[in-house]
Formats: sequence, structure tokens, C-alpha cells
Amino acid sequence: MEVTLSEDTIKRLGDVIAEKILYAKNKPEPWIDIREVSEKTGRSPETIYKDVEHRGLPCIRGGRRLKFKLSEVETWLRSR
Repeated sequence: MEVTLSEDTIKRLGDVIAEKILYAKNKPEPWIDIREVSEKTGRSPETIYKDVEHRGLPCIRGGRRLKFKLSEVETWLRSR
């Protein structure tokens, strides 16, 4: 089955795609918990706690929980 699209339809689709890409770029990076950091980096939660306390791994404390930005964790790991 072949579908034919008009130039106007193609332009509108392009505009929608561009808008979605722009929204994704401006969307703030989500905070992740220690379990997700462990899964993504292959480091145990115990090692991550030590990295925070003794080696300066960037995070914020939300009550008793630690929250991380994956991009900051990856940058910190590359700099070590």
C-alpha cells in the first residue's frame, strides 16, 4: 500500500516533529534515586554512598533519600 502526502501535510508533520524535539531539549532532566544510579553505573549502592560521603559524588538530599542527575554522575565518573 502506498501513501501519498501533500507538501502541506509534510510541512505540518515537520513542524510537529520540530516542536516535539524542541520540547524534549527544554525538558528538565529528571532526578533519579540511588537504585537507578546503581543500575546505570554498575556500582553497588554501598559504593555510591561511599562516593557521596568521601569522594564528592554530586547529589541532593531529600530528607533521608539521595537524589541524583544522571548527567552529573556520568561527568563525575569520567573525571575520576
